[in-house]
Amino acid sequence: MPCCGCDPGSDGAGSDSLNHCSSVRLLTLAPPVSGYSSGGLLFPLAEPQSEYSWPYFLHAIEFTGPFHGGGTPFAAMKRFGSFHEKGTSTMKLYYSPGACSLADHIAMHEADLTFDRVRVDLKSKETETGEQFNQINPKSYVPTLEMDDGQRLTENIAILSWLAQRKPALAPNSEPGNLRLLEMLAFISTEIHKQFGRVFKPTSDAEATAAREKLGQRFQLIATMFKGDYLFGSEASVADAYLFTMLLWAKKVGIEVPEKLGAFAELMRARPAVQLAMKHEGLE
Repeated sequence: MPCCGCDPGSDGAGSDSLNHCSSVRLLTLAPPVSGYSSGGLLFPLAEPQSEYSWPYFLHAIEFTGPFHGGGTPFAAMKRFGSFHEKGTSTMKLYYSPGACSLADHIAMHEADLTFDRVRVDLKSKETETGEQFNQINPKSYVPTLEMDDGQRLTENIAILSWLAQRKPALAPNSEPGNLRLLEMLAFISTEIHKQFGRVFKPTSDAEATAAREKLGQRFQLIATMFKGDYLFGSEASVADAYLFTMLLWAKKVGIEVPEKLGAFAELMRARPAVQLAMKHEGLE
C-alpha cells in the first residue's frame, strides 16, 4: 500500500518493534474506536487513550512498508491524520442563509473545522449545485451535516452535541457538562426554536400572538440561566451559537428580549467565528 503522502518529518522518533512500518490496513476492530477515517484504513487523529493503546488493538491491524518520516507508526499516522482532516476534508454543511443552520455554521467555525458549505433553497428543495435536497435529507430541512465518510447527521441538537464532543472547549466544563449542554440545547430547541414556527407561519392572529407571548416568557427565563457572559460561564459553547441564532430571529420579528440577552447578542456578534459565518451567509 502506498504511503499516506504526508511530508517527511522527524517527530515521534522511537525504538519499538514497529518502527519500520508506515501504513496500516483495518482487518477487524472490536470494540469500535471513534475518530478514524473510513474506507478500510485506520488512521488515529489524536493520541490514543489508555484503553486504545497499541497492545489493545494490534490484533486488528496490518502494517506494511517503511516509514518516510521515521519514528513510531503512530507518529506517522498522526501526520497523515492532520493532513487528512485539515487539507482534504469533504465534510459538508447543508444550510440556508439565516436559518437555524446558522448555529451549526457558527459552531463549526468555532471548532476550527474545514468543511464545504452547500446552500439549500428551502422553497424549491434544491441545492446550489442542482441536487434534490429531499434525496440528501428526506426531512427536507436544514441543517444536514455530511461527514468525511459520507454519513449524514441531522437536527441541531445532534450536530451541536457532536461538535462539542469534537471540541470539548465548546461544552461546559462543569460536571456533568455533557448533560447540562444537552439540557440547554433541548430547551432552546423545543421551547424557543419551535415556537417561531407559529410566528412565521401562524394559522391565525391568535396563534401568532400566543406564540409571541410564549417566546417572551422563554427569553425572560433563559436570561436568568446565564452563569457568566455566556450560558455556561466565561467561554462560549455550542448552545450559545444556537441561542444567538434565535435572538436574530427575535429581532427580525420584533420580539423584545431582556437587556441581558441584548448584551449577549452583541458579544456573540463580535466573535470571529460568528462574523465569518454571517459573512458566508450574506447576513452582515
